Amino acid sequence: VTGVQTCALPISGPSGWVVYGAKNSLVLVQHQEPEELEGGWRERRDREKSYPRVHLHQEAHGDRAKVCCVSWCPSPSPLGLSLASAAEDGCVRVWKWQDKTPSLTLALQHSVSAAAKARVTGLSWSRPDPGLLLFADDSGALVVWDLLANTTRAVVFGRNTIFCLATHPEDADIA
Repeated sequence: VTGVQTCALPISGPSGWVVYGAKNSLVLVQHQEPEELEGGWRERRDREKSYPRVHLHQEAHGDRAKVCCVSWCPSPSPLGLSLASAAEDGCVRVWKWQDKTPSLTLALQHSVSAAAKARVTGLSWSRPDPGLLLFADDSGALVVWDLLANTTRAVVFGRNTIFCLATHPEDADIA
C-alpha cells in the first residue's frame, strides 16, 4: 500500500496528555474526568458532558513539512525536555512542555536527515537514558542523538526504510 502513513499515539505524557501531529502542527489533548459523586457515574443525574483540554501548537515544523512522529520523554530529562517531534522534511525538534500553562517551547533541533533529503520515519526516546533520542529515516539511517552533548551517531542499513522504532526499556546500550 503506498501513501499510507502510520504513527503510534503516545499516551503517557505528563498528566495524561496525548499528542499527535496534524499537518505541520502539534495537537495536545487531555481528557478531564468530571468529579465523582457518591454512588458513582451510574447515579449521576446531571449527565454533564466532559470536554477535553486541547492545546494546538501551530507551525511546529516548516510550512510544508508534515509531522510524522512524536514521542514523550519516558522519564525526567536531564535538560527538562519532555517531547520530541519529527517531520517529513528530516527535521527533529525537542520541546519543553509546560503543563500548567499549557505551552510548548522549542529547545533543540536537528536536521541530519534533512541534509540527506530523507524523511524521518521513526522516533523513540530512550527510557533508561533520557539524554538519548533515536530516529530513523527512509534512507535506512538510524541516528542516535545525544541531547546533552548535542552530537549524533548514525548507522546506515542500506536502502531499507525503517518504519517503526523502539528503544530497549531497560538497557541504554541496546538503544
